[in-house]
Amino acid sequence: MIDSAGSPVAGAQVAIGFPPQQTRSGTNGEFSLAGLLPGRYSIEARKGALVGGPVAVQLATDRDVVLVLRRGAELRVEVVSAQDKRPIPNADVQLSLLSMYDHGGEQHARTDASGVATFEGVTLVAHTIWVGADGFAEQTDTVDPMHVAGTSLTFRVELAPGVTVRGRVVDAETGRPIAGAAIEGVAGDHRERARRGDDKARLGNAPPYAMEVRGVGVRSDAEGRFRIGVTRGAWTIVASHASYATTGGFLVVNDAPLELQLSMSKGVVIRGVVVAENDTPVPGAEVEARWQHGGRIEHTTRADGRGHFELVGLPAAPLEILARSADATSTPRRFDLAQSVPDDDVLLVLDNSGTITGRVVRGGKPVGGAQVFYVEEGARAKVHPAVVNAGDDGAFRITGIALDRNYALTAMPHQDGDAWFHSGGAQAKAGADVTIEIPADGTLRGRVVVPGGKLAGITVEIEGNTPARALERTGGFAFVGIPPGARNLLFKGAGIADRRITAELHAGENLDLGVIQLATGRVVAGKVMSAKQEPIADAEIIVQTAGTSELRASTRPDGTFSLVAPSDRELIVEARGRRGGLTHVTVAANAASSELVLTFTGTATLEGEVSTGDEPIDNALVVLRRPGVKSDRPYAYTETDSAGYFRLGALEPGAYELVITRDDAEGTPQTYARSIEIKAGSNIEDTDLAQLKPRSTP
Repeated sequence: MIDSAGSPVAGAQVAIGFPPQQTRSGTNGEFSLAGLLPGRYSIEARKGALVGGPVAVQLATDRDVVLVLRRGAELRVEVVSAQDKRPIPNADVQLSLLSMYDHGGEQHARTDASGVATFEGVTLVAHTIWVGADGFAEQTDTVDPMHVAGTSLTFRVELAPGVTVRGRVVDAETGRPIAGAAIEGVAGDHRERARRGDDKARLGNAPPYAMEVRGVGVRSDAEGRFRIGVTRGAWTIVASHASYATTGGFLVVNDAPLELQLSMSKGVVIRGVVVAENDTPVPGAEVEARWQHGGRIEHTTRADGRGHFELVGLPAAPLEILARSADATSTPRRFDLAQSVPDDDVLLVLDNSGTITGRVVRGGKPVGGAQVFYVEEGARAKVHPAVVNAGDDGAFRITGIALDRNYALTAMPHQDGDAWFHSGGAQAKAGADVTIEIPADGTLRGRVVVPGGKLAGITVEIEGNTPARALERTGGFAFVGIPPGARNLLFKGAGIADRRITAELHAGENLDLGVIQLATGRVVAGKVMSAKQEPIADAEIIVQTAGTSELRASTRPDGTFSLVAPSDRELIVEARGRRGGLTHVTVAANAASSELVLTFTGTATLEGEVSTGDEPIDNALVVLRRPGVKSDRPYAYTETDSAGYFRLGALEPGAYELVITRDDAEGTPQTYARSIEIKAGSNIEDTDLAQLKPRSTP
């Protein structure tokens, strides 16, 4: 263990694999972890604000590893009551890295008297966060590095008042308690299995929540007991475990304490053997079962000394089984376990043996310790996304890739206290040697002018990346060390209209935006409702007015929204549902605008599956347009899920154009369109793109 200056780091906590094998570094930074099977692992270490890794390592024999600990970010999690916004002390907060390193970045903390839990040495990529507290419903969310001040991140969690459900998890066959089961709450009654063709194809005979579990938060103790906080209403309480099939129990929660017992079965069991291309067994190979639709890893194991493996607790659903060794991977074997379970051992041959080499540079200098992510292009991947780390000289080596596929590579340097994402990319095939250049940073600057010249309280931020900061006394501002790309600057303040400016920053550029004139503002606030007078959460609010840029906001869980727009101009306030629904109101110049009600009048729904023959198309853009209406914005839009399924709601009956855009094998967008008639109520429109001709332009 060394720091960025090369000095030994004593007393660092080191962890490898999962469940983690742990130790601490000695006086000279040395550590030792013994008894590991050959295979692929991730290793990480932390000491206070210093964090090293996770780093992917390949173990064939004993190996020395030098892990560099660099300064990570500080994450402050603010936990408050959603009811009265008061801080919640002694709340339990859990953090884990959302990345290709399984169980990386895991930390635990409790909130102090001010409702704040502080984490040091946080890697600046997305994390899953779970928060629980007595008397409140637990909550799981995703933390993106969006509110950064230097190397400090803040994230606010609002917990709804809740009721505690207590229970016990037991083995269905023996009745013995199961320790370490992850317990999650899913709102509603989800006992009914999938019936429609597309859902059935995705889930098989597995319960509908099985593909969505996160495995974070509450865990059963040695006696199998647990307690979880939920809101009042109908809930399905779900238990997942590495050795059992996911299961759930239904209950209706009221004010009274409840008890629930969850019985877990061994589920489907698959046995097999991992061999190299010359048919020799591969001890220690990592074997995983993934959902065919969605790609989430369900269970993992390792082959024993003879290459044999056993996967237990699998769902009766479409899964794929694959294996990895230090330098090769197997092409996934696909099974619909709802239809049949293989009687014989499954043979996994490590036949993907391609290699890509390269180096990561920045300004012509090597970037040591950079992370290089690689993703296979094209449908039905032979190799799933993964990551390797560059050495001190910036060199990297990717092994175990398919010989006949293209790969997209993305390189990111270690942050070392830097709060921005810096990255470069390249395309490559097996056998290639590539150089990935991380572009130079730039600077964004300008000066603000406001009516009356009062600059106090006016702030500027780069949306999604920096917190709001005050202007200089002269109205000037400057953002230094900004990666190139399109950056949205947002200006806000009491008495002025919010203003958003998009600037395209090039590598190494010092971009001066000049003088930015702000206008006098008025509050635009209100609520978005459905045709049934139910609040619409997460609807997009777009305010348009002549002579200024659009303003945008989103509705809160109770359907309300608020922003500040120019006072002296007519406004068009539009509400757009994330999965359908569209309406707008016009507000005259200087008129009242603080109690607007926007109602989606449509009651029709449209759902279906997009495919090419028998192959579902995921991540396709599905758009509805009104014939004859010229607008850059569609009437409604969404994306297909991993099974090609989509759903749009709050639609008005009538004639529409259904437009579907997907990427072909080369990554080129292909657009298809046809006319449809939407009737009141439920509408189903399954679309086979093989029967349509693509339009010449998207």
